Amino acid sequence: MNWKRKTGYISAPSAGRVFSMLIEDTTYSREFSINTENAFSSGLELIDVFSKHGKVIEKKTEYLTDGPRKEAKIEFDIVKEIDDFSSIIFSFSIFGDDTEKKIYITIKGFLRVEINDDSFFSKVFAEFYFLRLFQGIKKVSVSLMKEQMKNIEKEIARISKESLA
Repeated sequence: MNWKRKTGYISAPSAGRVFSMLIEDTTYSREFSINTENAFSSGLELIDVFSKHGKVIEKKTEYLTDGPRKEAKIEFDIVKEIDDFSSIIFSFSIFGDDTEKKIYITIKGFLRVEINDDSFFSKVFAEFYFLRLFQGIKKVSVSLMKEQMKNIEKEIARISKESLA
């Protein structure tokens, strides 16, 4: 497994004086490739398979044809809520080419904490959340992410075996 860590912290009032706190902690990054006859249908099958792991947010679904060459580009997120402010997100980017008979999958997993509001109490709560609760949420998210990634990797291995049969 290839575990990477990158943490970002943004806290700034916007023009409307709305307090905003966003933390994204990237914990997982992995790339796969699967042999397949039809890149687009295999990419759509992956969305369907991974939808049981959380809420699916489709960002991009393209099927490009240019003569004999057919390319699929699919991007989506799987979101699993931890609490009202925190969620685990797996971001999938799939590229496939029917002439190569292969799809390439890039997965990034990260914890996102986001608090937005315009009251004084929100700023105090955000500070409390970050200083007191964030480390516990982070530990929970890492264990949940490891568990989810094992399941996702099993699904990819299964799909890869089926496409070779």
